[in-house]
Amino acid sequence: MKITKHCFIIIIIHMLISIISNAKDIEADFSEFCFLKGTTPIEKSVTDKKVLSLKHHRMVYLGNDEKIARKRFCTDYSGEVRRHNLYLDTKLQVGKVYYLNSSIERDQTRYGYFLVKRAYDTPHNDTDGAYSPNPLLLNIDCSQVFTLKHHRMVNLGTSETIAKQRKCNGYSGTVGRHNLYLGNKLQVGKVYYLNSSIENDETRYSYFLVKRAYDTPHYDTDGAYSVNPRLLEIKCDRDGDGVEDNQDNCPDVAGPASNNGCPKTPNLVIDLNDSKVFSQCQSCSPFLDTFMNSGKRHLIAGGVGNINFNRLEIRNIGNSISNGAKVDFYFSRNNTLEKNNDKRVKNISIPSRNPNSSYGIQTSITGWDLWGSGASSSANNGNYYILVDIDATNTNSEGSNGESDNFLAIPITYNSSATASSRLLRNSFFKVDLANKPYEVSVFTIFGAQVTKKTVANKEGENTLAKNLPKGFYIIKNGTETYKVVK
Repeated sequence: MKITKHCFIIIIIHMLISIISNAKDIEADFSEFCFLKGTTPIEKSVTDKKVLSLKHHRMVYLGNDEKIARKRFCTDYSGEVRRHNLYLDTKLQVGKVYYLNSSIERDQTRYGYFLVKRAYDTPHNDTDGAYSPNPLLLNIDCSQVFTLKHHRMVNLGTSETIAKQRKCNGYSGTVGRHNLYLGNKLQVGKVYYLNSSIENDETRYSYFLVKRAYDTPHYDTDGAYSVNPRLLEIKCDRDGDGVEDNQDNCPDVAGPASNNGCPKTPNLVIDLNDSKVFSQCQSCSPFLDTFMNSGKRHLIAGGVGNINFNRLEIRNIGNSISNGAKVDFYFSRNNTLEKNNDKRVKNISIPSRNPNSSYGIQTSITGWDLWGSGASSSANNGNYYILVDIDATNTNSEGSNGESDNFLAIPITYNSSATASSRLLRNSFFKVDLANKPYEVSVFTIFGAQVTKKTVANKEGENTLAKNLPKGFYIIKNGTETYKVVK
């Protein structure tokens, strides 16, 4: 095998370069010019490696920051043209920007972004250096303009784990003000790792939670710099139930996804549709749902008179089995439960209930239960309420919504006469009662739509209310009687 003198010199040069730089991966194809015509080339394997050779390039250095490189490329930056012989298998594309990371020489300028102005398949002698790069093509869309955009951010620290914890726990750190070189402003509420290659300020190599973002710069800023933002996807689940906080209706209390992240709870209510109540009121509907919307009052006449709960249906409308519970009945002068002032007249226990199952209570409350020996005194005649308190001892945790529907106020009238009835009282007791106590008057159209509801001091006030109604047909209810008015 014959080797030319020129080839021998080239081989020696490359051996020296390899020894100095320890560049084991350099492999040039000298067979084109190292051997005499008709001689056998040096045998080497090129099946697993690309063949590298020196290729001359003329390039403009755009800096070592990606954002600045993009900006300079899109603004026709006219920097110094540098000449480099690069070990490559294929020459770089003219007009493109590459990040060149030299593994031969540690010249800082070779760890940056270069715009290729010209490229050749062979080396040139007029060069600033020869080295082996690992070129990374940077695709640049000049329609996305990089400008300063103001951001207000909270520094969550340099640790990804701590940053996630702080984000999910509502960390309230100091809000920093920063103008950032970006194509698009960062997303508010998201966390980014901001790695500035302009300034080595430690706070700029951290995770930041974006609180506000603007398309323009502000003057009240802690600094202006270029960043390489990396979005950190954080899925917060404070209660650890597997339901993300942004989809969890109870983010601080564990619960299954089937219940929107909330714990399953029972919810005991009075089922008005399936409950029946009777009294001496002859015009009152026994169906509790109808009665509660009628504006009437049940009547308890005398000590032996009573309000009879033929069936008070307690239903569990929650999604978990309930514990056994107590149901208390109170006697009150108003529809607000005041346990220290109101008299408890009944206390009944009910068993645990499965979801959507019910338990019917049967009981009655007499005049004696209300007044004892005073049941025969006419001084006690008047309008009152029977208050029903479900789960009175709070043996069931029903959640904030479930606790609000454990109460029912049933309006009643008491008369000490055992022979009293709603018909007889309409022309006697009710007139006396209405003449001496303020009461509510409701006015409806003949189709049942409520026109107004007002508290009057006496019958004269009720008559004035009716007198001032516009022309039409009306139904007036005052809690003791119902009558029609034509104007």
